Amino acid sequence: MAVEIEKKVRLTVSTVSAYAVSSIFTAFLVIAKEEAEGIKNWLYTTFSHHWIGHAIVTLIVFFLVLFITYSTVNIKELTPDLEDKLVYTSIFATVIAFLLIAGYFLMHIL
Repeated sequence: MAVEIEKKVRLTVSTVSAYAVSSIFTAFLVIAKEEAEGIKNWLYTTFSHHWIGHAIVTLIVFFLVLFITYSTVNIKELTPDLEDKLVYTSIFATVIAFLLIAGYFLMHIL
């Protein structure tokens, strides 16, 4: 039973980590596609549409981080402090990704 709980805790921590990294990665990829036509063209030619490629590359990043984090994290229990950190990590990553994309497009509108 304890091993099962430990696996769930590791998966929870790994999933939040993967979400945080992949959401910030996708924001940078949005900006990169706008700035470098070659990236957008590569995604288009490789995946038939740049947004499909964007999604696939982001999923690859997500699952790589998930796997690496799950393989290296050694946390055995989900404490209230850890729960708070996971929530704040998710919020922080979401806000940073939003600010990156919104900031980029606002710079080009103004």
